[in-house]
Amino acid sequence: MDALMNVDVEPPLAAGPGLRSPARTMPGLDELVRVLRNPELVFGAMSTHPACYREDPVDWAVVPAEIQRILEVDGCTCDSVLRAFQVAAEVLRRHGVLTCHGPVDLAFLEHDDCTWSLRAHVTLDADHDLTFDLTAEFYRQLSELDVLPFVFHISFDSCWPFDESRLASLEFLYDNDAQDEPASDGVHR
Repeated sequence: MDALMNVDVEPPLAAGPGLRSPARTMPGLDELVRVLRNPELVFGAMSTHPACYREDPVDWAVVPAEIQRILEVDGCTCDSVLRAFQVAAEVLRRHGVLTCHGPVDLAFLEHDDCTWSLRAHVTLDADHDLTFDLTAEFYRQLSELDVLPFVFHISFDSCWPFDESRLASLEFLYDNDAQDEPASDGVHR
């Protein structure tokens, strides 16, 4: 009996973090990728400073498939991620902070349990302290609105040089050994 059957064939592996390409595009994916490549669509006017990027450039040819796989595994939608970007834009507008010129930088992260997540780095024309405060406010706002996509994280990064003189004031955070040893007078500090 020769009959034709509709068989779903797994597409080949996509380049990148070893995720398979999806058979169908999830709703909102094209718009999400457009926002990642052109953040001014959500954030509005941009600073003239260029955005900062990691050493590995983003391969935009495989980004849609990788985003879709990560979101589908967690049951997250593109609409929830786009809503998170809108909340981020609202926070920045309230403080008058501009994003830097250029696409969002993406980092695909593999975790110990073999799951994946994605971090979108949005570069701000603001100092590191303000960037940290804005990130905290952004995540508080997401939590209050219950729009926290667990596998797609947005972080704000500063384009400003880091003031290394601040490291001395933060040294106590990293110097655990010094806290455990008694001083010359025998007192733990």
